[in-house]
Amino acid sequence: MKKGSKRMTAGAVIAGGLILLAGLFSWLHQPGDFHALSADDVAASKMSKAVYHKESLGGSDAVRIEFVDVDLTKEQSDELLSRIGKQKFSVRSHMENIPGSVRAAVMFELPFNRELRIQYNGDQVYLTRTNAWGRVDRTAIEQDDLRRFFDEQLAGAFYGGNDPEGT
Repeated sequence: MKKGSKRMTAGAVIAGGLILLAGLFSWLHQPGDFHALSADDVAASKMSKAVYHKESLGGSDAVRIEFVDVDLTKEQSDELLSRIGKQKFSVRSHMENIPGSVRAAVMFELPFNRELRIQYNGDQVYLTRTNAWGRVDRTAIEQDDLRRFFDEQLAGAFYGGNDPEGT
């Protein structure tokens, strides 16, 4: 009777371990599960934006694009995470690539090699989510507050002025 109960206990432990591993694998494999993010979940964050300059090059005008880092406040990071985490946006479409040039982006590094990027091309806001195995999910979203945030960050980035036409 003791041998049978030991086998039963060992079998239950193995089965429990397999269930736990399957749950962990499933959790890590979900690229879109960012509902409960907070600043405590973020290992690192950074923002960058494109700044356009006109230059004279050999008698003709040229454009130089410089990518600069932007310091985000804790409040700005928390607000961005809150907007994404609470799904305060509507999904327009899923896509393979982001059309046009990304003018500004915020990147949040998360545990287990996961990453969340909020990107803006002057017209549309995109979420790019990467899971622990490198699977990428890109989504075009509608969220006016995020668009306003990026427009404010990009003020003066186009030849010293604003770019109201999105060109």
